[in-house]
Amino acid sequence: MNYNFLDDELNIRVVLSYLAQFNPTTLRRLVKNYGAFETYRHITSSTGGKIPNIQKVVDKWKEVSKSIDLKQVVDDFVKAEGTIIIPSDKLWPKNFQYLGDDEPIALFALGNCEKLDEYSKKSVSLVGSRVCTNYGREVATNMASELGDMGYAIVSGGAIGIDISAHIGALNSRTKCGNIAFMPSGILRLYPKTNDIVFRRMLQMGGVFLAEYPGNASPKSYQFLERNRLIAAFSNGTVVVEASWRSGAISTANWALKYNKPLGVVPGMITAPSFAGCHQLIRECNATTITCADDVDEMCLGEFDLLKAQLKDDELSEKFARKYDNLSSTERDIIYEFRKKRTQTVDELASVLYCEKSDVLAQLARLQLSGLVESLGDNRYTRKGDI
Repeated sequence: MNYNFLDDELNIRVVLSYLAQFNPTTLRRLVKNYGAFETYRHITSSTGGKIPNIQKVVDKWKEVSKSIDLKQVVDDFVKAEGTIIIPSDKLWPKNFQYLGDDEPIALFALGNCEKLDEYSKKSVSLVGSRVCTNYGREVATNMASELGDMGYAIVSGGAIGIDISAHIGALNSRTKCGNIAFMPSGILRLYPKTNDIVFRRMLQMGGVFLAEYPGNASPKSYQFLERNRLIAAFSNGTVVVEASWRSGAISTANWALKYNKPLGVVPGMITAPSFAGCHQLIRECNATTITCADDVDEMCLGEFDLLKAQLKDDELSEKFARKYDNLSSTERDIIYEFRKKRTQTVDELASVLYCEKSDVLAQLARLQLSGLVESLGDNRYTRKGDI
């Protein structure tokens, strides 16, 4: 198979994005730390070079390169009149700086993406459960329409339930507001198919679909949760319209908190299980109660400080702030997990962060030296103080 077409960064990032479907976190962080060319060079070498944690990616490359024509993947996307966006492009959303090492290798867009960066400067994500009430659908639709009239771009995930209701609301806006759907699947498979009619209308009205994977692969279960980080990072604030305890929308809310983004929640009946997650966010995360579009506008205009909301004290000590600023992206991810649960095992952290256990242990060792965590033995660690 001929890979001579891989002579520029864009094509290399397309190939690496295809591979990222199988080992996303590792590959994204390799590209972020070593660059696209260097990562590709090591992946296609016989041994993977000396880059840590690359062997699984090398093995997958050997498998994929024998069975998939990756040049055809690029050609199919071009035929679909899609747009490939990489971090060096002007269209790359500046808000993706919040993603750190978890920045996509590339973005694949269908639709009108000329105003993508402009949309990211004034946008709100409206998210919620797939299984929802008529009340939730009505709130999502009306709120999206009113926010669109106020100049906000509407961001969601295209799923049935609250997501698609928000997209419909954006279509109903009196202005041609941005209508942005982040897909968990390959960009050529707009998911789910049951929303095809609305998706086609979105494309006709200038909407844009974004994904971090090329091709038409069906979404894997973990890709839904990973997609949520893009929704939270892209928008200026997130509103959870309706969500149960285990709704994927809670994942989007957690990403918003992690990125210091404003988080709003629409309250529901206290006896309704479908709103249990919403009430939990209000109670435990100091989320803003949202009752109308004006509340969302006020929330997004105000400053939001995640650290103050999560710590008992209103002010961080200068010593801790200095330590926190100096942490790597992975170390901050670990600290975030310790905020959710005081004691963690190495296996738990490796699983939730998609890291090798050896990497987690190395990061924990550095955090121990910084006085932020301590070992309890048997690969168990606990946070020290109110980190």
